[in-house]
Parts: sequence; structure tokens; C-alpha cells
Amino acid sequence: MRCHQTLGLGLNTGIVTPLSKILPGRKARPDTPEVHISDRFYMGGAMSVRGFRTFGIGPVDAGAMLCVELCFSHLLSVCNLSSFAADALGGDVSLGTSAELSFQFPERFKVLREINLRPHVFLNAGNLMSLSEASRSRMRDVIDSTRVSAGAGVVLPTPFGRLEINFSRPIRAQAHDELKMFQIGVGVDFL
Repeated sequence: MRCHQTLGLGLNTGIVTPLSKILPGRKARPDTPEVHISDRFYMGGAMSVRGFRTFGIGPVDAGAMLCVELCFSHLLSVCNLSSFAADALGGDVSLGTSAELSFQFPERFKVLREINLRPHVFLNAGNLMSLSEASRSRMRDVIDSTRVSAGAGVVLPTPFGRLEINFSRPIRAQAHDELKMFQIGVGVDFL
């Protein structure tokens, strides 16, 4: 009986900033715009940091959330909803890591082995922040604010990408993060 196990370790980082702030010889004007919201990094979701909603990690527009809750408070109470999701603002700096162990089902689950369905366990961690926040933060603060989750699920490779069904439990989260313990995701890597 051979059982194939695979260990996957991942690390991703990123930083985005307006070029005028980093080009030599160019002085950034005080009115230089920040990075556009669509160019920022977002984190959370079935193919990112599992256990958190898609884009559920990082800074949020609390003002927009408060406005929605004030404007629709009657609807929220009638529909028995506690709140709407906050608008994710993304981050200029992204730090993420993952560890995953996948393996074959035992031979008695022949049908699952034939379709190449594989159970896996994982640990994810990630953090988003603004560039100004990252530059004035100590490494200890960055580590302390990093979100962490662990869980298990099944993976099915398909011609369209990796299909995952997972149950995760956030180990460390911030008060404004949006959690989601059961997730289904399809991942496609272009690079």
C-alpha cells in the first residue's frame, strides 16, 4: 500500500506605491494621490487565507458601514441580520504564508482515489496594511496583527483549476475581520 503525501509551502509578499514617491530625482507633490483602490492587495477567502471571507482581512471603510447600518437599520432588524459586510479598502503591503499537507484516501475509498480527490490539512497566515502603517510599525506589531487560520478539506484537480471544499477555524483575527469557516473555492494560477 502506497500513500502519496504532498507538502506545499508558500510565501507571498507585495508592495504597491505611486512611482512618483520612489523615482530618484522626483519630488512627490503633497497632493500625490495614494494608490487607487483597485490596485491594492486584498486578502481572505478560500484560495487565500482560509477561514476569512473573500477580502475579509484588512482595513475597512467603517464610515460606509455605519452609513449602511443607519440607513437600513429597520431592514436589518426585519430580516434578522446583524450587519452588512464592510467595504474592504485593501492594503499597500501584503504578507502571506501557507503550509498544506495533502494525501490520498486509503485504498478502501477506491472511487475517491480514482477521481483523484485528496484530503488536506492546512495552516494559513496573512496581513495587509497601508504603506505608511508598515513603515512606522515594528516587526512585533506586524506579527501580532497577522491573521492565522487552520483547517481541513478536500481538493479535486480539474481542467479548469483546483476545486477545494474546506472547513477552517481562524486562530487569530482582528475585530473588524469577516470570518467564514466553511468555504468552496476554485483556484487558477496564471504564473
